[in-house]
Amino acid sequence: MLLAGLLLALAAAPDALAAPPTLLTAGQANGHATATWSLPPGVLARQVELSLVSSTTAGGGFRFVEDSETLADAQTSWTESTAIEPGNYYLHVSGHDTSCGLCATLEWSATLQLTIPAGSGTSSNPKMLLAVETNGTGTGSVTSVPEGIDCGTSCSQTYAVNGDVTLTPHPAPGSVFVGWSGGGCSGWSQTCEVVMNVSQTVAATFDLIAPPSITTLTGTRSGGQATATFTVCDDSPGVLTIAVSQVWKESNGQWQGVTTTTSAQHAAGCDTQTVTVAVATTLSPAWIAVQVTDVDGRQGSLFTIPF
Repeated sequence: MLLAGLLLALAAAPDALAAPPTLLTAGQANGHATATWSLPPGVLARQVELSLVSSTTAGGGFRFVEDSETLADAQTSWTESTAIEPGNYYLHVSGHDTSCGLCATLEWSATLQLTIPAGSGTSSNPKMLLAVETNGTGTGSVTSVPEGIDCGTSCSQTYAVNGDVTLTPHPAPGSVFVGWSGGGCSGWSQTCEVVMNVSQTVAATFDLIAPPSITTLTGTRSGGQATATFTVCDDSPGVLTIAVSQVWKESNGQWQGVTTTTSAQHAAGCDTQTVTVAVATTLSPAWIAVQVTDVDGRQGSLFTIPF
């Protein structure tokens, strides 16, 4: 009985299986991309998606203009809300229908070429699409002036043709901004100035900052003073917190120690630091150790030497 019921249900919806929706036209109206399609009786074409792809991007290749916009059930026409730049495009429409009950899902797709001619559209302020990407081993965000891009969360926006957009990187703690690519920007600069004469993509690269490292540590003492001299390498300029520890062994075999904390300015890269503290013991030998913490909270390696 169950098998017979399934066969009857499938036979009751032959139209949904036999007649998929059909993409009829892909064109433009006043500089806006448009499309129409037909739906056979009983087919709702749920979850229709459109992808509008430009084939005339700078440097060749393709670029998504409208990527997978989801439309309403039973919708049979679409118009791109923003006037797009003149050029050649491909419009891909796809979707599926589940209105036939127990029958298999009906999937359909179609692609048509369309052209937006120069001078089309009545808008006095046509717009271009600016997309931003972030990459690298670190993390960070990019904001824009005029506003519209705050990537992380909002990574694309349309701007007036030939308008200027200023992008600014914001590295997250523990990361550093290392450079731009795309949109006429390259290498390191604090901002990227993009001229919107064509839709384009700009990438910002953030890398993780290496923790500070200490090399060539020497320790001396003279009279009532102990001096530690060392080289510290760190990518983050700013104030270093320096902890100088003196450690010694008492005659009874017990270890003792005292730590003095100070600070010093550090330039990005490597520089030499000298720290002088009061001698904590007259016993010999003793050991001196240095640990540094940079402005991002990362600690450098600990070296211990006799002095």
